Amino acid sequence: MIGAAGVGNFVGTAIGTRLKMAKPESVIIISTGAAGLVCLVVALTFSPVFAAIGMLVSAVANALSKIALDALIQRDVVETLRSSAFARSETFLQLAWVVGAAVGVALPSSSDGDGPIGFLVAGVVATTVGGVVFLRNRATDRATAIREWPERPGTVAPRSVD
Repeated sequence: MIGAAGVGNFVGTAIGTRLKMAKPESVIIISTGAAGLVCLVVALTFSPVFAAIGMLVSAVANALSKIALDALIQRDVVETLRSSAFARSETFLQLAWVVGAAVGVALPSSSDGDGPIGFLVAGVVATTVGGVVFLRNRATDRATAIREWPERPGTVAPRSVD
């Protein structure tokens, strides 16, 4: 499992450095959703091989999301506040690792078939977070489109559909 996580982190970093981050929000949403779905599949079809694949995919998604978050900060945060934003994001990510580890330790870990529980919890959390981020991003895009709609005579701004 440790090897799969290490290889996944390396692969995710390699892929992320080669990607053009035109829409880093999309990379974060897709990575989080993919990790969540793979964790759910691993929970349903649990075996050591599938667990290693789940760790690999989750590590790739983690590395890609981290690079995308850095690109998002560079794009959207003014230069005077950028170092503070990077520090806050790093602190938040480290706290997320600690909370995730605490949840992992708190879950049952007997040899009686409790292996899928960790992947089920991770899958539900990651899929939920990915869904919330997707919906928030969609709402933000709509609000921005409405604000930036040109005010010309005879045109009607698009309506927000809620």
